[in-house]
Amino acid sequence: MYHLHHCIMHHSGNNRWSLDASSTERYQRDNPLHFLMYWARFALGSWFELPWVAARAGRWGLLAACLACETGYLAGVRWALRASPVVALWTLALPFAVSSLALMLGNWSQHLFLEPAAPRASLGLAYNCVACADNQRTYNDGYHAVHHLNSKTHWTELPAQFVATLDKQAAAGTLIFRGLGFFDVGVAVFTGNYDLLHDHLVKYTPALAAAGRCDVEAMLRRRLAPIIMS
Repeated sequence: MYHLHHCIMHHSGNNRWSLDASSTERYQRDNPLHFLMYWARFALGSWFELPWVAARAGRWGLLAACLACETGYLAGVRWALRASPVVALWTLALPFAVSSLALMLGNWSQHLFLEPAAPRASLGLAYNCVACADNQRTYNDGYHAVHHLNSKTHWTELPAQFVATLDKQAAAGTLIFRGLGFFDVGVAVFTGNYDLLHDHLVKYTPALAAAGRCDVEAMLRRRLAPIIMS
């Protein structure tokens, strides 16, 4: 299921609304209600969207595996509900709710700031988090824009690729935060803590170096607006 969702759908669709069920494009990404709508699309819609993704891609083996996993899980839920609703709640329902909420908050936070001029470009749909403890626990997941630039790059090579592509990132307007993880950035956006984001933003281009707090806040708010494209 992970391979189908992350590799076949998310990276192929590249956050495009019509191709990626985890797309953040059309949401106001500093609005908690919009995040709940986003989570609901994943929690409820992925049961139908993931098989459709596999069928559309002609990945019949993945389609069969997806349908088998879904059928097996739902059968397990049905059996558990009959055997003990309390067991079903604590072993199936709550773990699904908590894990799906955490996973989608992570993806939402990774794809908060979309470059309006190129929201579907690999360096325009994500940003990088460097010098943060999360990278030591998540296989350098903080180098997320670099990861999207080439999803086959091994996690141990991401820091070197980050340095090697800094010119490309600067030209694309890719954002870099130092000392913050994705969840830190997501919480800061939801709480409107733009001072924190400004203080941890790496001003590695002339335009960013010349930007003050108000300029940075205005730029970040622009990148949080919904993207409506076909």
